[in-house]
Amino acid sequence: MRVLQQKQRRKITPATPEEFANLAGELEAVWNHPDSDARLKKRIVRALLEEIVVDVEAEGREIVAVLHWKGGVHTEVRLPRRRRGHSRAHTSKEIVEAVRVLTRVCSDDAIAGTLARNGLLTGMGNRWTRERVVALRSHHGIPCYNEKRRQQKTG
Repeated sequence: MRVLQQKQRRKITPATPEEFANLAGELEAVWNHPDSDARLKKRIVRALLEEIVVDVEAEGREIVAVLHWKGGVHTEVRLPRRRRGHSRAHTSKEIVEAVRVLTRVCSDDAIAGTLARNGLLTGMGNRWTRERVVALRSHHGIPCYNEKRRQQKTG
């Protein structure tokens, strides 16, 4: 029985050009589908790419990747190189400065609500909470809101 199953599996007919064209049209849907996991995406990339050659630009500001696709097509991709001590997980300078200003007039809860309502996210892509505002203030040495200090400055 097992030998018969193996023989049946080996009889795979080659895909027609139309089937390949349909598959290419469905690739974006498969890639973006919520049930598509990283393993499937890695298999797709391995099936499509021959190799990737990466080099750092002479001035060191960009990383240049040349993608060698199966079939002979080449694509060059340029990516900005992170500066030392920087990562994409940093909260933007604009948000840090906004928190610095907002602590003069409102509490951490109010700041978190304001940032969240405006659709702003942390450096890690999370919604703002009181705890995250406190952590940001602590990291940047920003004092917390103080009603007495506010009244002294305005009074």
